[in-house]
Amino acid sequence: MRIFNLSIDGKTYPACCGIRALAQLQKRYGSLKEFENKIFSRSEDTEKSENYLDEIDYQVLLDTTMLFLEEGAEATGKKAPDKKIVYAVSNPAKLATEIFTTYAGSMFPENENDEKNSESQTEGE
Repeated sequence: MRIFNLSIDGKTYPACCGIRALAQLQKRYGSLKEFENKIFSRSEDTEKSENYLDEIDYQVLLDTTMLFLEEGAEATGKKAPDKKIVYAVSNPAKLATEIFTTYAGSMFPENENDEKNSESQTEGE
């Protein structure tokens, strides 16, 4: 399991997208691909559009942020931040990018050399 630092308006919180979170995303959205499209649609029209923010499903972003924060809190033994922190986020596009990065980093672990993640990988051994 990998722990990521999720930055929300200048504060950093532990976030995790482990197998339980992936299973929940898959169950909620039918497939992980469908989840990806709700956070970042990659159509040709979206890439050309200046209104790419309209393509983000903000309810999915909110739910996924809370899921990853709750998983991170449980994994680290810390208390999850209050939902109000996410409700008041000042830059939803940046948050969407960080959530997608957390998800992708969990799926494709190129970040194994990250000190915190290396520690989290060896703790259970």
